[in-house]
Amino acid sequence: MAEVIDKVVLVLEPEYGEKLTQLATDSEVWVVDTPTNRAAASEYWKQNSTHLARLGITTFKFSPDASRLETFLAILETVDLHHAGYSSNPAYSELGIIGLPLTRPAIQALRELGFAKFESSAEGFRAKRI
Repeated sequence: MAEVIDKVVLVLEPEYGEKLTQLATDSEVWVVDTPTNRAAASEYWKQNSTHLARLGITTFKFSPDASRLETFLAILETVDLHHAGYSSNPAYSELGIIGLPLTRPAIQALRELGFAKFESSAEGFRAKRI
């Protein structure tokens, strides 16, 4: 039986860097692929290469010309499919977003995926399924 990954964090901040490691202690992390974030992710992968962790860091390509909202909307379905759709894992119940404020378009997209509770945070916002 697959372990439940309850929390996923999507980082849209291009200079988040070394803070990624802390996020990966209790979340699956998806982060925009920039030189700063890739260096931090590479260091994490190197330090955690000897075991198969249920948590980790995934980098993803994005258009530097796109807004953070556009990047969020472009990757959201992929993240959801990976963690809830075609995966054998049970659906995650919380999605944290770093680097984007809570907006109506973000809420609408998340509601379509079954999220119903939204809360702003210092770095972005959280969405939860109820």
